[in-house]
Amino acid sequence: LSRTARTIEEVNTALENYDFHNYAGRLYQFVWNDVCDWYIEAVKPTIGAPGASGARSRQVLAVVLDVSLRMLHPSMPFITEQLWESLGAVAPKRGVRGLDPMENELLVTAEWPKVDRALVDLQAEENFERMRTLVTMIREVRTANKVPPRETVDVSVKLAKELVGLVGPQQGLIESLTNVKVVAIGPEIQKPNDAAVIVRPLAEVFLHNQLDADAEKTRLTKHLAEVSGQVKNLEGRLSNEKYTSKAPAHLVQESRDKLAGMIRERDAVKKQLEELG
Repeated sequence: LSRTARTIEEVNTALENYDFHNYAGRLYQFVWNDVCDWYIEAVKPTIGAPGASGARSRQVLAVVLDVSLRMLHPSMPFITEQLWESLGAVAPKRGVRGLDPMENELLVTAEWPKVDRALVDLQAEENFERMRTLVTMIREVRTANKVPPRETVDVSVKLAKELVGLVGPQQGLIESLTNVKVVAIGPEIQKPNDAAVIVRPLAEVFLHNQLDADAEKTRLTKHLAEVSGQVKNLEGRLSNEKYTSKAPAHLVQESRDKLAGMIRERDAVKKQLEELG
């Protein structure tokens, strides 16, 4: 809902400025990535559940599809009108607090969506991004080690203490999106001897009982080269006095923070390679 609210605001700004490129691009990113690629997949386990949780999931999905069609209609009038009719047949009543669009039989005469900015929750979006990063990491290490999609495997996650309370509540969602069992999560997690590993600035993920030493060495060596290259580029940028003195302070700090994260990632990958021998 937070991402939906911000998308409505950004689309409105683009249209007010006749910036049709960014209008279309922002909607594409929202509908394709946020809604279809992630949100619909995330609610599959709960949307059919009885009781309040299932009803809430269905209502949120319905209203997100509703406002998506309204925003897409100017550029895709015919297909959105057809989808509007189908949406009305399965979810005639849709809306949530702060985003309750007026019902209308035809999309072409429906009101443009209005949203209460109180729905914007940047902390919720940041937490979801962490979850999305962990899911992507687990999928990547599963694929690299040729783990069959239907095989449930154990994983443990090493991440900073301050993040455990933010990521922990999303453990069930991470498991359902990756077909794993998270057996441990925290700052003191040690790599099991037989685990495949993936390292990113956010965390280290250990895929238990899946180590192919030769394949893991190849993958980690390639990743180390990529990360080392990024570290070198960032160090070069930050050693350039013209950049550090003339670039906006927040961009310089972002570069420093990114460099610190990449150095931690590089050192962690080096350690994993050393342990493989």
